[in-house]
Amino acid sequence: MNNAYYPNPYKRKAKTSYLKKLSMQLSIVLMILLVLILLKYTSGKFSAGINEKLRSTFYSDMTNKTEDAFKNMNPNFNEKIKKIFNKPGNSSFKIDFLPVDGIVTCEYGKRINPVTNNEEIHTGIDIDSPEGKNVEAVYDGVIEKVMDDKFLG
Repeated sequence: MNNAYYPNPYKRKAKTSYLKKLSMQLSIVLMILLVLILLKYTSGKFSAGINEKLRSTFYSDMTNKTEDAFKNMNPNFNEKIKKIFNKPGNSSFKIDFLPVDGIVTCEYGKRINPVTNNEEIHTGIDIDSPEGKNVEAVYDGVIEKVMDDKFLG
């Protein structure tokens, strides 16, 4: 019988094609990882923009997937979360008015520092107001320190 047209089903394939494919995939993954690490540790508008886009994409996708998973596991998930976060002691810090007339130029939270161009947590709010305006206390308290800083103002 002539087997010229049919390959031998018992013949093993050469492993070189598998190893070549695996090494190519690993090298591509390593190059992508290297590019991401370089973007993470370089400062500049371009890399900061890419970092922010990657972060927002990752967290938004994971948040939606996690929320859907919890909703599927427990149909009363939303009600339980509202009970936890709407307790009187857990309310977030809110003010009824700004301490000075002006425009909020930077809010509390993550931001790109305009001086260092690095991402950091902004631990207050910046209010643009004309010099000499009166500043009112938002809550009762004691002034512990008054200072002028070249970076903070």
